Amino acid sequence: MAVFKVYGNFGRIFWLIGKFINDRFLIYHMREIEILVKVLESKNSALKKLARFKKDHISIIVDQYYYHPWRKGLLPTKNNSATEMLRIRIKDRKSYITYKKDVFSKTGWSYSDEHETEIKDPKIVDNILRNLDFKPLVKIVNKRTVIYFKKFEICLEEVKGLGLFLEIECIRPGKKDPEIIRREILELIQLLGIRVSKEMIAGKAELIFRKQNNI
Repeated sequence: MAVFKVYGNFGRIFWLIGKFINDRFLIYHMREIEILVKVLESKNSALKKLARFKKDHISIIVDQYYYHPWRKGLLPTKNNSATEMLRIRIKDRKSYITYKKDVFSKTGWSYSDEHETEIKDPKIVDNILRNLDFKPLVKIVNKRTVIYFKKFEICLEEVKGLGLFLEIECIRPGKKDPEIIRREILELIQLLGIRVSKEMIAGKAELIFRKQNNI
């Protein structure tokens, strides 16, 4: 039985996790450029406005998020938003582990560097994380209706305990300026004609964490 001791800074923990995953699976890395807004009308009304597009599929997604006492970016606080994210996702009978790190411009959040890979057994990976002192942050259950339009993924999301959201992501960002892509997404939101809020300044995990903890 191998015995591991974690020395030094927190980076050593991610190195161990990364080595374990990289030795067994293909890691997927991309820039995640997306905009999340709250839907301010009924689900049926929003679906009618999306009916002109071909619906691709509906998924039930279960996300378990984690934080670590040594990694401040993973844990939202009263005065600061999370700037990193670590989760295990179960979707369409497959499981994934994902790490994201936010990248900021002069005007605020621009995009996230996302690293994701499929895993065979989420329970084993969860056990590894807990043994490395990662703690559960929140669990999110999300019914997602997905539509593809040009280079965009349009998702109408019914999030348990949080409400109805519209999330649009550029699935082929390439090396294009993130701010240009974000403007294109905002134009697409207007084109859809769904009544929505301004862009959310936090992701769904942080929103539900703040709601559950009254912060």
